Amino acid sequence: MMTREETVFLILCAANLFAAVCYLLWGCLVYVPGKELLRKSEPDIVYDGRGTFVIRFFVMVLCPVIGLCFFLTGRVIYTVFFGRDADLTDVIFKKDRARQFLKDDEEKEHNLAPMEETILLGEQKNEHSLIMNVIQQNMNGSVQAMLLALGSEDPETSHYAASALQEFFSDFRAVTMKLLDGIETEQDNEYGCEEMLIDHMRAPLRQNIFTGVEEKKYAGIFGETAEELYRKAPEGITPERYEDIIFVLLKQKSYESAAVWCERLAERFPEELCSYKCRARFFYSIGDRDGLFGVLEELRQRDIAIDAETAEFIRVFG
Repeated sequence: MMTREETVFLILCAANLFAAVCYLLWGCLVYVPGKELLRKSEPDIVYDGRGTFVIRFFVMVLCPVIGLCFFLTGRVIYTVFFGRDADLTDVIFKKDRARQFLKDDEEKEHNLAPMEETILLGEQKNEHSLIMNVIQQNMNGSVQAMLLALGSEDPETSHYAASALQEFFSDFRAVTMKLLDGIETEQDNEYGCEEMLIDHMRAPLRQNIFTGVEEKKYAGIFGETAEELYRKAPEGITPERYEDIIFVLLKQKSYESAAVWCERLAERFPEELCSYKCRARFFYSIGDRDGLFGVLEELRQRDIAIDAETAEFIRVFG
């Protein structure tokens, strides 16, 4: 003879099983077919599939009453708070381009300090702020700072730096290989991949972030890509790209190639300051004093605005 509690429990289990079976049949035979028909006229509609109802059925059976109450409560909350269409009456969709003027984040800028000084002083708070700011921005010009952060005594700072560097080098290699594959499949009158590859490699190659073998490899790819772009479309090489190409060649001590590119730059952009800076850097690298002084004298006679770096260079060697 069952007790009253056992009888109530069996009744609840039976009622729960009945409700779960009804829910499963309704979902698989009514809800899903109805949504499938509606999807023919509204392709973007999203709905639960039959597999979802089967999973919910087992949950309801294994968790009597609680499972059923959980799903019913979730459905009610969704219907009340999220089941309505968004009110877009006050939203204006325009294709006009808009310029955004953002205020400087003075507090953020005041907290920045050179990475080398921060690590030397062992200021963990500043190290964390600086590392996070660098990671959130484009790392192309900040890889050397991250390499310095690897030597921090703070384990959290060195961990962040190692993770960021691993991701940067992985992405750099992957994008480089992808663009090289794109160059192989390009037509002779196409040069988009060459431009993208040069811009992708410019900033990293100007920094001392690769090992000797790896830097020589990427510098070779960079030089070959530049030659290919010059062959296809000389007008696609801007003064900034010329300057980076020559810088990388001089860094690799490829003086013959650097001389060729200096001549190309002087011929194509005779009135650009970078034309004189690159030739001066070239003559300084090979130890040609006469050539260096000749370029500086030529620059003095030209009506070209110079920057602080060039002015200091002229002051020292002029």
